[in-house]
Order: sequence, then structure tokens, then C-alpha cells
Amino acid sequence: MIIAPAMNKQMFENPATQRNLNTLRADQITIWGLCSDQACGENGLGRNALEPEQLQQALQVFFLSLNGLMEKCFNYRRPNI
Repeated sequence: MIIAPAMNKQMFENPATQRNLNTLRADQITIWGLCSDQACGENGLGRNALEPEQLQQALQVFFLSLNGLMEKCFNYRRPNI
């Protein structure tokens, strides 16, 4: 599983958010894109560094590699659409 959270500094620093992120990391969930440059001008983690197009591209690469793995391991072929 992959998540790409986007929030402001105050939301990111909230103890509940930190607990949730720590739980996700402990469960080996991939967290993409946190950076510190925020649109509002504040500095602190929370904003997602990936623009929508970059996130879409990263997901496409991820799922294409997953499809290749499925083909190798399970002789799976994605239907031509």
C-alpha cells in the first residue's frame, strides 16, 4: 500500500497524525512525498512534494512494475483494453 499525504505543518505535527504515520510505517506502508516547502509560505513537513502529474507518473511506474512481477510469478497477463 502507498499513501501520499498532503497537509499543513500544524496538521502534520498533531500527535494523532504522528501516531497514525508511525503505525503506517510500522505496518510497512510506503509514504510518498513529504517535504517542508508549503504553499502558504510556512516551513515544516506536511506538504506533498509530488505534484499531481508526478504522483500519477510514479503510480503508473509502480503498477507497471507490479504487473511485470505478477507476470513472472503467476503467469498473469493483463488484458488488452
